[in-house]
Amino acid sequence: ISSNTYIFYTADNGSDPTRDPANINGPIRGYKATVWEGGIRVPFIVEGPGVKPDSASRTPIVGYDILPTVCDLAGIKTWPKAVEGGSLKSLLLDDGRAVQRPNDFLVFHWPHYQRQKHSTPDTTIIADGWKLHYWWETGQTQLFHLDQDLGESKDLAAEQPARVARLKNLLTNYLATVKAQLPTPNPDYGPK
Repeated sequence: ISSNTYIFYTADNGSDPTRDPANINGPIRGYKATVWEGGIRVPFIVEGPGVKPDSASRTPIVGYDILPTVCDLAGIKTWPKAVEGGSLKSLLLDDGRAVQRPNDFLVFHWPHYQRQKHSTPDTTIIADGWKLHYWWETGQTQLFHLDQDLGESKDLAAEQPARVARLKNLLTNYLATVKAQLPTPNPDYGPK
C-alpha cells in the first residue's frame, strides 16, 4: 500500500502549562488552551507517494486543511463551501503552487476561560507572517511579526496602527461571517 497511501502525523495543540523544562515549548510562548504559538503550533508530518523525504515547508497550515488535502489526493476536486481549509497537495508534491483557501488568513478563536490552564478569552488572526491577538476582557490588541519573532516577545501594535486596524477589521468581519460564539459578561459572577 505504500505506493498509494498517505500517512498524516500530527499532535494535540500545545503542552500543558508547566515550569518543567522537559515539558515546555522552547522559544515559543504559551501552551495548551491558549492561542499563543505554544498552544496552536504543533508537529505536522506527511509521508506518502511523491512526498520528498526530509523535505520541509514553512507555509502555515491548519487542521482543517486535512479534509481538502485528502479529497484532492483521492482525485475529488470539490468539497462543501463550508470547509474553510485548502488542499496541501501542492506543498506535499512540491509543485510550487500556494495553498488556496477561501480566506488568505488563519483565525484561532478561544472565547472562554480554562482557569486551570490560565487562559482567558483571546482570538488571533495570522496573515502574511503577522499575528494579531484580540483580548476580549480588555479590548487590547497585540501585534507580532512571527517571521521575525516566533516567541511573540515584542508587541508591535503601537508601531503599526494601520496594520492593527486592518487585521482587526478582517478578524471582526470573519467572526461575524461564521457567526462565531463571542464571550459575554456574566453580571452575576463573583470570585469564590
